[in-house]
Amino acid sequence: MSRRLRTRIVMTFSGFAVAVAAILGLSTTVFLYSVEDRLFGEQLREEAARLEGTRAMDGQWNVPRHSHLTVHESLATIPADLREQVRAEPWRGEFRGAEERHYHLHPLGAGTLRDSFPPAWLVAEVSGQLAVRPMRGDLLWRWFAVNVVTLLLAIA
Repeated sequence: MSRRLRTRIVMTFSGFAVAVAAILGLSTTVFLYSVEDRLFGEQLREEAARLEGTRAMDGQWNVPRHSHLTVHESLATIPADLREQVRAEPWRGEFRGAEERHYHLHPLGAGTLRDSFPPAWLVAEVSGQLAVRPMRGDLLWRWFAVNVVTLLLAIA
């Protein structure tokens, strides 16, 4: 086998390995964020069902069980860094706020988000509950190191 052919095979293999590693890294990242978002969504749905049930009995919104959740009956009471985003896109369930804040929203009461604003919002300020974002840099460096070592071993 000529040296030129060997070099070409190694370069092709290396390029393929890097592409596979990038795709796997991207899909893992999407998976991690999806799981985290799903957990927040489930927590909001459970709390919304509880709040709507108690409102049906006593006519008012109770205080949510978790301190990072709040009920807002008007856009005017929604946090300022979130208000305009919700007004512009009321159907979205996740928003970035100022100063590293991160919000998840769930409509309370009747109505559809595409037609009108709901009677109230359940807002979760989840910055303190995020698991993936604080580890993102460390995960990226570990992923990079493992892939470099694996690629070097495969080339050798």
